[in-house]
Amino acid sequence: MARYSYARPCVSGHLPRVSLSVRLAGMVVLALSTLYFLHLHFAYQQAIQAKYTPTEFGLLRYNTSTTNERLGKRHDVLAARQQWKHLGSGFEGTTYTWDGYVIKMFDPTSSPLRNCIPPMDGAPGMDTKNQPVSRWPTEIPASLILGGQETVTTPGRIGFLPVIDFFLASATDHARPEWHLVTPLIAGGDLFSLANRIRHSSTPTSYRELDVRFRPAFHHLLSTLHVMHNRSLCHDDIKADNIFVGEYMEWFIGDLGNVRQLTHPYHSSRIWQTNSQLANCRANDVLRAVRAYLQFLRAATGNGAAFDLALFEGKEPWSRLFWIAVEAGELSAQEMLEWSQSVENAETSAHYLSKYETIPGGFWNLFAILWFGEQGALHRAANHLLTPRLAEGWARKMAVTALFGMPVSTCLAPAVEGRR
Repeated sequence: MARYSYARPCVSGHLPRVSLSVRLAGMVVLALSTLYFLHLHFAYQQAIQAKYTPTEFGLLRYNTSTTNERLGKRHDVLAARQQWKHLGSGFEGTTYTWDGYVIKMFDPTSSPLRNCIPPMDGAPGMDTKNQPVSRWPTEIPASLILGGQETVTTPGRIGFLPVIDFFLASATDHARPEWHLVTPLIAGGDLFSLANRIRHSSTPTSYRELDVRFRPAFHHLLSTLHVMHNRSLCHDDIKADNIFVGEYMEWFIGDLGNVRQLTHPYHSSRIWQTNSQLANCRANDVLRAVRAYLQFLRAATGNGAAFDLALFEGKEPWSRLFWIAVEAGELSAQEMLEWSQSVENAETSAHYLSKYETIPGGFWNLFAILWFGEQGALHRAANHLLTPRLAEGWARKMAVTALFGMPVSTCLAPAVEGRR
């Protein structure tokens, strides 16, 4: 009978000896990794703190007084709470509609309230001696400054929605009070809603026809930005979702919760830089506005592939506007408006600009075309160029905000901003 021998495992209890150099190398790698993580942790903690630093409105004034008419409307709005229709939920809170109004309720658990409440005489819904909270949403003073407080439900043509009312109220007797902001309902929805209606209409529309039709609305948008920038404020979150369409196709800028002054520390923070935002926040608003306009054209036309090709060829006036804004990097809203009205107006014939005859490097590389196909590579490249970015998810993870909380400043004393 054949005999087989088997290798026996080592049972001596001694592990292989690791050399001193290997152990030292491991300790060095561990130490460097720890130091790098701590560096990122504190850097992103500072970036989060910069983002949630209050907006300084300086000498800009706003009216916080109320009237019997507004108090009556507020009573009607709150009494009809069960009839509110859910409109959408976002980072800052939840919005509802009712009877021609939009009611936005702010949730500070996901997005902390940045601004301290200034002293207000007879402010609606608040007891200034027994104030239950010390902060309010930045969107309220920003909306009061830019849109004003109105009693009518039809916004003017200034490009910002007026404030119908704002107040602190609880959903139930035992619920925590939450800030409410009431503005008019813009029935046309945002730019994506408008694009969807156009795309599904009976008659297909080319991107050139769309540009001719809606370029005046884009000019109105730039004029609105010019007003904001002249008040030393930046929107910081211009995108198609935050641009709303009025009854006469005029475009209004909404969602003013990210409005900040020009010198705000967020504009030089790590979050701002890693999202490839321009250092000049006004020029950044303009570039994001151009992106939003092109996103609208792209979504509205029935031929996205043709739009993507025209974007990179730089032949159409709207595509040249985009590449000029990218190349310049410092265009003001007024400069972009003048350029769009004269040199690159929607009626300009298609032609090449010499510097944009070739597709920018990195997008039409061989591997992308082989993997996704030429049309797929174009589609992905256009998505990359036109999609707005300002994410902070990675920053929150590195700052370990789930454990340490959000690094926001304390409201030690009432601010004096905007008091009238």
